[in-house]
Amino acid sequence: MNKIRIGQFSQSPNMLVIKKLNLLPEFELDISNVQSSPGQFQSLQSDELDIAITSPDNVLLFGTTDENPIGVQCELNILRSIDKGLKLSLVSNSSAHQLEDLQSLRFSIDSPASGFSFLLKSMARKLGARPEDFHYVSGGSTPKRLNGIIEGEAEATILNAESVVKAEELGYKNWVDVSQVAPGYLGTVLCAKKENRTANFMDPFLTAWENSTQWLLEQDFQGYSSIFEGMESKINSASYFSILQNKQHGMTASNEANLDALESLIEIRRESGGYVPEPSSLHQLFN
Repeated sequence: MNKIRIGQFSQSPNMLVIKKLNLLPEFELDISNVQSSPGQFQSLQSDELDIAITSPDNVLLFGTTDENPIGVQCELNILRSIDKGLKLSLVSNSSAHQLEDLQSLRFSIDSPASGFSFLLKSMARKLGARPEDFHYVSGGSTPKRLNGIIEGEAEATILNAESVVKAEELGYKNWVDVSQVAPGYLGTVLCAKKENRTANFMDPFLTAWENSTQWLLEQDFQGYSSIFEGMESKINSASYFSILQNKQHGMTASNEANLDALESLIEIRRESGGYVPEPSSLHQLFN
């Protein structure tokens, strides 16, 4: 049986639906949780992964320049949009109450060149803070960054999905979310090496993804919870499900990944003095 290797940062409800409903019966699904953006794209480049569930900003960084953490420009295709950020938010623990308190916190980021790092700075500026004076620490993927705050390694970061749900349950302060900074923000995409766009698994996988998306958007919470039968999961909660179906933050019913959708990501990079791709290199991500 053919295998499809998928790298995700946290559990994907689509992948659970695809497995639960057996939407890809001819393929074995090998799903792994990656620990960082550089690690994910190094695995993609080394053919250890076939498909990445990732931020489109990561695709910009690793697919249009070799001036990135792995030192290689990967030939990548953005296959489909997944969501609009799943309530991507600037969050801090209970040590900060007022705007001036932010300046003394340690901010956990994936890497200095990552899109989440630049978005965090854009969110801070929206609040009137001075992100150029923040103290930054390396915290890895979103779930790892939340754990770092819980364990006292940092006091603030940018979180989404089940991680922002958990942070709010813990009483952490949500300062601002992405819809207030970049309306229409594209949060997550499917991505693969360009050479895999014509692989025998790709069209069946994308069809299964479309079907799983429609299934998720049609469910109530009880139906959604049925995919977790016999397992514990951080995304099996009414709060997460509400974000997933939210039109402002949640899943994209159809593919919204295009050049226009990348513009807000590019503007956030430009605002922080980060790398900005040439227009010609952006076209290659969709061809």
